[in-house]
Amino acid sequence: MHFIHDVYIKMPSENCGLCGSLTCRVATLAIYRGRMDPSDCPFLVSGRKDALNEIYKLIDEGINPDIGESKTGFESISPCPSDPSKLMFVYYPERVENLVVNLYDEKMVRTLLDYEGSFVSRSSPELGFSRIENDRGEYVIVFARGKFITRQALTEYSGRRLLQSVINLLWLSKTSCEIGYTVLDGFQGICVCKATTSSIERGPDNISLSDEGRTVPWKEEPSCFFDRLIGSISENLTANNVNRYLQVCRSTIREHIRQLALADSKADVKRNAKLVSKWIPLDEILGTVSTHASKDLLKTLSQVLRYLADKNLDSVEHLLAESKGYSWPKNFVSSKICVNAKRYLCVQV
Repeated sequence: MHFIHDVYIKMPSENCGLCGSLTCRVATLAIYRGRMDPSDCPFLVSGRKDALNEIYKLIDEGINPDIGESKTGFESISPCPSDPSKLMFVYYPERVENLVVNLYDEKMVRTLLDYEGSFVSRSSPELGFSRIENDRGEYVIVFARGKFITRQALTEYSGRRLLQSVINLLWLSKTSCEIGYTVLDGFQGICVCKATTSSIERGPDNISLSDEGRTVPWKEEPSCFFDRLIGSISENLTANNVNRYLQVCRSTIREHIRQLALADSKADVKRNAKLVSKWIPLDEILGTVSTHASKDLLKTLSQVLRYLADKNLDSVEHLLAESKGYSWPKNFVSSKICVNAKRYLCVQV
């Protein structure tokens, strides 16, 4: 018996939307449910025939959807086997009611950790875990199947705080509905799943957070800021300005991700998580255009920016459907822009 994660790690992780699914994670769950044939993915068909054949083999041998642990909370606080003077924790994340799969999107895990910058991380997609270490030598092993092991903790508090920082970040990459959208996707407005039970409003697991958050007034409401930013980009739409705004995006994402990791209340976590969830799709949009700069793509970007300014999700959907008829590479690039425009529009701040 194989797990959905075994299929997912063989998917291309392009999240292009060409197969009809918003992301490769959603496509993986569609394959599991028999709603999609793996050959619908153009990347698997065109250049990854070995991976395609391996996915068919996994399907034939059977796939188990529920790969999370049934336990929740701390299982133990004990001396670390490699150093009895330090502590080891075993923690099982809170289960989400009606959640079919409790997984972390490993590509997004790496993205978030790379932006955060202060952790040293190593991932092994084949084995299904990531190791995340701080500058004190304490580290957390995160299993895609839903378990955390904290090792080399100097004290119980420092171990819990490291674990909370990791949970704050990884929560954004957690699958949170039966179709497969992550918290980062926002998925309100894009997900037709009737069993959706949580969203970015739910917040991460509470290990060492206070329930009450401090009230910090905004200098400018985030929604107003993003509207103004979209207007500025559209008024100065050149390849050079796209690159300049891209640098603004990346430095801002990095700052909010650091604040997210350090947040000590659920209110602050959700505040920064929403902003990260808004900035990353915008970064992807600008990064895609910057990489494939052309007059044609600048025209597509101008069109999408108008839709973002008008909060017009229907037009984004229409453009996404239309892009499937384009020839390569325009179909891929336009689809990626539209997919991220949907993600951007579905997070309300």
